[in-house]
Amino acid sequence: MLQNDFIPAAVDGGMTRRRKDPEGAFYLKFAYTQARYVAAADGTSLAKKTWVPSPHLNRWMKDALVRFEKLPEASKRPVVDAGEIAKSTRPKVPAGGLVLTEISRLLKGQEVASAANAQCARLPAYDRVWLTRTEWREMLPKGDATSFEVDLKLVRKLARFHTVDLIGTQRAPWPEASVRHCRLAGEVIGSAGGTVDVRLTGAMLIEGSSKPAPNLGPDDGPVKLDLRLAGVLRYDQARDEITQFDLVAHGPYLKAGRPAEFGFHFRLTGAEAADNVPPWAMDRHHLYGDYPTYYTRK
Repeated sequence: MLQNDFIPAAVDGGMTRRRKDPEGAFYLKFAYTQARYVAAADGTSLAKKTWVPSPHLNRWMKDALVRFEKLPEASKRPVVDAGEIAKSTRPKVPAGGLVLTEISRLLKGQEVASAANAQCARLPAYDRVWLTRTEWREMLPKGDATSFEVDLKLVRKLARFHTVDLIGTQRAPWPEASVRHCRLAGEVIGSAGGTVDVRLTGAMLIEGSSKPAPNLGPDDGPVKLDLRLAGVLRYDQARDEITQFDLVAHGPYLKAGRPAEFGFHFRLTGAEAADNVPPWAMDRHHLYGDYPTYYTRK
């Protein structure tokens, strides 16, 4: 029924309702908070549920279809304006950029992650990392150099916005002052057939508050995250692109005096639909105001 009678779409409600474009205006006709919605092509609301138990979901969808059939034909048929695409303010992957999938999870001490929901503490968290062409090229050797330091600005971006505990909660990026140390170095370990293989090593030390967010809850204690980084990348010179990327960051995680161990894995995506989902910290930019905004159309 979902495939044949509906056009399903999963959207980031928080970001979509703040967009000043036709898609944001359409969304606000029938939606606002995180929920399930059914709407007609003109935005007429047909059904809304913040949560639908599985046994009742089928009936809920059938009720929406009954309401849809009673609408005038003008409400059922979308009016397509090709010019709306040019007005979109949806964040887009930078042209020539690189997209990484980030998976993080607690390796030990799961109870530290979420006292409110212990089940979430055992699940991984997912995020995306968007790198501009200028950024990802900073991870390549310069000239004939066999060893090099990756640009500190890029490493601090990974530390501040992509080593955050997002398991079972919503958290702010690390403040600038919380990143006490970060470093990522590259070493060429092979070069043949037009490809260059690079070994990556480094470390990140983060100490500071673990306050989830300005409007989401109280501070739950100081945090110390001491990560060691190790990974590899392969650069295809003829295609001028990175064709393999794997970076692991793991180490002890001390939160409110409770020890744990955290792990992060960054890998090259395979042209997945989810690549278009903006990084978590970009979505939170309206709260924190300090995530790089060069991805978003002005």
